Amino acid sequence: MAEAALQTIPRIDPDDLYAAMQRGDHILIVDVRKPESYRERHIAGARHIPGRQLLERLDELPREKTMVFY
Repeated sequence: MAEAALQTIPRIDPDDLYAAMQRGDHILIVDVRKPESYRERHIAGARHIPGRQLLERLDELPREKTMVFY
């Protein structure tokens, strides 16, 4: 069941994401990695919500933006 749900989530190529950001598209990048990985390196402007907290913190995410999770 979870596998079927994942198939409905669109994927974006890094080059396409970069182009969209350069155009000024309203995109929010959400980093769902562990805090240690985020501290080591992350995409500038990315919002950090560890994957284990994502469901309980969904209300923090703006619905008017396209969200990219990594």
